[in-house]
Amino acid sequence: LAVTEDQELEFAHKGWNASSPELKFEAEQFFQCCGFEIANEGVRCSEIAACGESLTCPTCQGLLKGRINKAFNSAGGIGLFFSFTE
Repeated sequence: LAVTEDQELEFAHKGWNASSPELKFEAEQFFQCCGFEIANEGVRCSEIAACGESLTCPTCQGLLKGRINKAFNSAGGIGLFFSFTE
């Protein structure tokens, strides 16, 4: 709950950089995005069926920003709940 949105994105970017190319490609396919901050930084972005060769895919950071924020808030809320019940 005390983490800023910039810090959340920094954690996500570090996780992206630490991931294998295969995992990045799977995430790009699932979310239909390309790269984290830069659209062509993905290993095989042009192979994503929804994007084709046009490189018009959105970046994964842009698509996941809201989901990352929601996940951090949910985890913080659950932790806070259980700390009060203890």
